Amino acid sequence: MKIIRIGCLLTVLLPLLLSCQRFFPQRYLVSARVTHFSIVGREGDLNFPMIAQIKDIDAITKDIDEAEYYYKKLSSVYQFKSFVYQQSDKIDTILTKQSLENPLSFSRLTHSPIPVAVELTGIDDQRIRFIVRSQSTGAKKLEYPVEILSGKSASVGILHDTARLGGTLVVISVWIMKVDHRTTSTELVRLLEEKNSVRGSLHSHPRFIASDQRIIDQVLGVGKYQLPMETFESPQIQHKNLAEVDIPTTQELDEMPRIVGGMASLTSHLYYPASARRDNVGGKVLISIMIDTSGNIVEKRVLRSVRNDIDSMALKALDSIRFTQPRVKGHSVRVWVTLPIAFQLNK
Repeated sequence: MKIIRIGCLLTVLLPLLLSCQRFFPQRYLVSARVTHFSIVGREGDLNFPMIAQIKDIDAITKDIDEAEYYYKKLSSVYQFKSFVYQQSDKIDTILTKQSLENPLSFSRLTHSPIPVAVELTGIDDQRIRFIVRSQSTGAKKLEYPVEILSGKSASVGILHDTARLGGTLVVISVWIMKVDHRTTSTELVRLLEEKNSVRGSLHSHPRFIASDQRIIDQVLGVGKYQLPMETFESPQIQHKNLAEVDIPTTQELDEMPRIVGGMASLTSHLYYPASARRDNVGGKVLISIMIDTSGNIVEKRVLRSVRNDIDSMALKALDSIRFTQPRVKGHSVRVWVTLPIAFQLNK
């Protein structure tokens, strides 16, 4: 009789439990970052990242540091001759498995020889599933399924120029956490700090960004916990406000300008200032330059300074180089790009 009663009870409770799961599904905090690079394996000169889509100084620094990290990490795999940053996209949101019944598109690269889209398709406690969609030069649609563990990265190389081994490299990094009424502020802060860190960076970056507070409010409730929004800048680094230097903040190019002769052409004109060497000072200068339709530099502005002697040497070296023509829809255009120039003393 007891067995019958238990069976009847389960028959009643099971639909209720399934109904609760439907109306109160498990939530996940998902943070994902996608970075697109243009790569060439043959007949190219080595070019390090330049940024044409300017946001703010911290964002530029973060993009460049990340690009240089991936260049060093993946160059042995892909054997780059040319490696140029194109764009980064990110998503920080709360999702459920049910919300991904239809793929969630959050990164599209349209200013490229072939379009690339990244879609989030599935999620569980430890990993996220994506599809990278593209097409070959023959218009054949291509799909690359990718499954990534939380805290890890994966890369997908898409070839569209077989003669030069040219293509697009897509790098995806993800973080995931189950969230419910038991989730603590300590757990959330730890994940947010981790996803905001820049792999391989020697620079200090903000521990939190403005959108992180929205996530905290969604999980814990509005006003339950306030993130400290302090930033970390080295006292020797000076940043300029983009509004002060009158540089456009959004630009999309079909063809990024490249230094004629590659980075070797620039570094051949760089000399370490004796005064900086004597004082054991180094760093990375960020310089925004306007490139005209012929590939000439017509204007230069320091966005992030190290100090005057190093800045001056970086500006002087730029007088000796030219760029390939920046293009939009086949037409040459004038464009601002930001170029990092590093000065590092050999230990």
